[in-house]
Amino acid sequence: MNNNKSASLLLFAALILCFVCYNEKASCEPLPSWNNTPNKKSILDFVTLAKKKIPVEDRIAVFDMDGTIACEAPLWFEMHAAIEGLNRKSTKNPELLKYPEYQYAKKLAVDPADTSVINNWTNFTKTPYYNYIDSMIWKAYEGVDHETYVHSARSYLTKTRDKKYNIILANMFYQPMLELISYLKQNKFTVYIVSGSMQGVGLRII
Repeated sequence: MNNNKSASLLLFAALILCFVCYNEKASCEPLPSWNNTPNKKSILDFVTLAKKKIPVEDRIAVFDMDGTIACEAPLWFEMHAAIEGLNRKSTKNPELLKYPEYQYAKKLAVDPADTSVINNWTNFTKTPYYNYIDSMIWKAYEGVDHETYVHSARSYLTKTRDKKYNIILANMFYQPMLELISYLKQNKFTVYIVSGSMQGVGLRII
């Protein structure tokens, strides 16, 4: 019995040691979740060269947010917030469900990848073309001031989990890209994030 307990303690200690060593390595190694590919090497080589050749004030990196840093498949932050706003309004006033925007929001709340919506909410072949994406976004918070919108979006996105990945929506960022931005900032790059989404929806850009 004592031998078994000792063996268990030794195994536990070994696991702790491995965990600590792994984390120490990860914290020291640039871009730890990236595979060792030519892309990773070219980034590291560029930053090494930039530190020698580019003055700090000229070190600038610009990224797109949706689909590059934040997950946008099948939906993006702004649309998640719009769906919540539309459904809140149609719950109070069911007559709104006669409009496609509110019908789509109801379907997407059940299945964010519903193809009956995603395949039909834009059509650029018709004249004039229709785009329900834009109208869903502005109808969701029509008449609401910016501060109220930001508060509502933040409250929803920080409490609601993605149905497929079981991750809080506000945390749906790609880990390799977060590491890249952090690495650039450590090397005195000024980083800008560009997005077509309304201000206040990207909740944890570094």
